[in-house]
Amino acid sequence: MDEKLRVSGVKAIGNVAWGTHFCQFYQTQEELMDIIFPYLKAGLENNEICIWALPRVFETKNAHEIL
Repeated sequence: MDEKLRVSGVKAIGNVAWGTHFCQFYQTQEELMDIIFPYLKAGLENNEICIWALPRVFETKNAHEIL
């Protein structure tokens, strides 16, 4: 089966089939930003619906400022 691959935005993951799930562990806010920004950017560039469930270290106002 030849599935169309989607850009994940995550260099270590590369392109993935639609519906693929993966997780990323991080220790610092900077590590989280390094992974979440390219991921969200790739989704938005592909006209996908993107949801970021904020971890407790972020307040909504701070997340808007960071983005």
